[in-house]
Amino acid sequence: MKSYDHVTQQDYENIAGPDWPPFDRFQQQDRIPDFVYQEIDHMLHASTKSSHPSFCVLPFYAMELPKRKHCCLIPNKIYDITSIRQQMLAGQRPTECSACWRLEDAGQRSDRQLKNSMLDFYLDKDLDRVIEDCRSGTYEVISYKIDTSNTCNAACVTCNSGLSSTWGQLENKHGIQPRKNWRYQPGTDINYATARSITFRGGEPLLSAANFDVLERLLEQGNTECFVGFVTNGSVRPNDSQLRLLKRFKAVNFCYSIDGTGAVFEYLRWPLNWITLINNIDWARGQGFIVSANHTLSNVNLMYYKQTVQWFIENDIDWHVTEVEGPPYLSPRSLSAEIKQRLSVQHPDLLNTGWLAHSPGDDNNFQLFLQSIAQQDRMKKISIKDYLPEFSDLLGLYQS
Repeated sequence: MKSYDHVTQQDYENIAGPDWPPFDRFQQQDRIPDFVYQEIDHMLHASTKSSHPSFCVLPFYAMELPKRKHCCLIPNKIYDITSIRQQMLAGQRPTECSACWRLEDAGQRSDRQLKNSMLDFYLDKDLDRVIEDCRSGTYEVISYKIDTSNTCNAACVTCNSGLSSTWGQLENKHGIQPRKNWRYQPGTDINYATARSITFRGGEPLLSAANFDVLERLLEQGNTECFVGFVTNGSVRPNDSQLRLLKRFKAVNFCYSIDGTGAVFEYLRWPLNWITLINNIDWARGQGFIVSANHTLSNVNLMYYKQTVQWFIENDIDWHVTEVEGPPYLSPRSLSAEIKQRLSVQHPDLLNTGWLAHSPGDDNNFQLFLQSIAQQDRMKKISIKDYLPEFSDLLGLYQS
């Protein structure tokens, strides 16, 4: 009999229907219906069909609201979506998509590859057929990412008041003019009947009632097959009525923003608590929801990258990496040449990633980074050395 030992519980539960046997029975291959094996085989086949060198489903099938962008990793400037689509179909790499190319060249899984696999599965089509549909123009937006407000209970190191009301409160307190708080109410810009995937971001999406209004509209259209995702900081859970609503959908994913473990997490996601995050991950799994993680990589947590990845592996959490694009002084590369040299000795696993490559602009960004971290610590009344002593020791070479 064919072996399925490499199928993880998360993969299994991601596609399992209400008539599927529990995962432990699947592992034992105990009286498993043929249709289960057929679906699993399709999933495994789909995951191998994502090797097209430049194609990404997002410019064709995705929309981010309210900005009406096709991908959050495309720089915040006017871009020519027609040109991007044409380049992808021609096997070329658009420069606007450099965030994914850098990850792939460093041997990491990119958001492009992740979304290709996901849409391949939800459309029930091999990627080659999806590409042919795009060539013929027979595609439509079916995947949405939605930001409904900047309401958030954290002031993350790599964030700002445009995305966090807590950052706004800090800036107000210290005489800095914050960006305006904002709210967005999704409406007719979403096709609730045909949507296959809706992911809520923030701010903190579990603090926004508007996100659950969207789920109500999906239910009004009878669309319980739509994949529902929340990119959350892990500090809060849905209330009872929200939980009942979520339980009506076939697949719900909580993607936790985890930039490090323990004190590293608490520094980068101040003032959140690591144990609260762990408890909420356990809760989500106990509810039968899918659990995954987004790891935002910056110069602050670069030296803890392997440690964090090991934690993901040990806890059976699927993850993907997002590099900080802006501000540039928080990029993984914005470190001094000497610190990069020391990291190359202490963490040789980083040598082939490209993150330790050095250019003259990195030195200037590093100085801006030192100023930013010092200012953030003063505003929060904390010290980086109490949270990240190893990294703080490296920074001590440059601080008076």
